[in-house]
Amino acid sequence: MAAEKDKKYFWLKLNKDFFKRPDVRIIEAMPDGKEYILFYLKLLCESVDHEGNLMFNDSIAYDEDMLATITGTDVDIVKNAIAVFSKFGMIQKEDGTFYMREAASLTGNASGTESAYRQRLYRERKRISSDENVANNATECNASVTDSVTENATECNANVTKSVTQNITERNTGITKSNESIEIEKEIETDIEKEIERKKGNARRFAPPSVEEVRSYCQERDNNIDAEQFVDFYASKGWKVGNTNMKDWKACVRTWEKRDKLRNPRDKLTDKTILIDKKDKVLDNIL
Repeated sequence: MAAEKDKKYFWLKLNKDFFKRPDVRIIEAMPDGKEYILFYLKLLCESVDHEGNLMFNDSIAYDEDMLATITGTDVDIVKNAIAVFSKFGMIQKEDGTFYMREAASLTGNASGTESAYRQRLYRERKRISSDENVANNATECNASVTDSVTENATECNANVTKSVTQNITERNTGITKSNESIEIEKEIETDIEKEIERKKGNARRFAPPSVEEVRSYCQERDNNIDAEQFVDFYASKGWKVGNTNMKDWKACVRTWEKRDKLRNPRDKLTDKTILIDKKDKVLDNIL
């Protein structure tokens, strides 16, 4: 019994317009797009008990092969879908763990005790409805008796009035208690929603890097990114990428690195040409 009380139930509050969202429609229109969306819904379900993180347990994070196994999805579909979800900002990976960005706002939970409490409220409302039907039937019966049996009308009316009065009093008392229960239920739901929002806000907080951190990372990747220029650029924009708050500054460094390579694809070839020219001049002087 104690284990049943401590049991926790989770649910996903999926909006009815989920499949009308622009990003969902775009993904569905892709090759294998419907499988991508089904896979995404499975990931949401899998993440609910780890606050949006895709974890096998508290210490082991799911990788792509593991996700393919537990969701029954082809591993190539998994890899392609995750790439698409990352592009649309629906999933992100930090410190080796996949994080479902929507999970915190869509997830709710209740203990076994709260679930039983909601069932009791439903039965209470049903009983009140039944009492109202009894009162209506008693009134109709009272009118019929008055018309057919005049001599006993006064006594019957008195008994019926007394019975109806008692039922109404009890019903009003029950309604008052029910209203109090509904208010308590609303307070519980409000507390749950506030806790979800608090966890969502604390789940991922971005900390701007220092120039030294950026320089160290650029040296590690052996690129030519100017760390001071990088920090000054994003600091002037409030550490935003477009209109979106930055989530991963290292990813931005890698983007700058790729862009730099695209802008200067012939640098290495140019360096080799200069060396060859110098060797030719030396040989000309010798000869």
